[in-house]
Amino acid sequence: MRKSDRWTDALASPTLHEAHVRLGKLAPPPNAAPEDRIAYHERCRDVYSKVSKVDAAHKHEATAWATCELNSATRIRNALKAEQEGAGDVA
Repeated sequence: MRKSDRWTDALASPTLHEAHVRLGKLAPPPNAAPEDRIAYHERCRDVYSKVSKVDAAHKHEATAWATCELNSATRIRNALKAEQEGAGDVA
């Protein structure tokens, strides 16, 4: 199955548990480029946000996961920005 199809499947997750399982299979390797990790966390946020609307029993937990994924993407983006700005300070 192509990765884009797996993302489509993840977005169609009917439960929080299914989302966790499907997203775990899509995680980039630890040495992935920061941009790839940011994209992963942003897409995960979208999946969890959608799950919060369809899995009523786990609405609040899925919303919390969506927030965590957004925070992860923001943290990586800020670290990358700081690293790029710091690289310009080298004399």
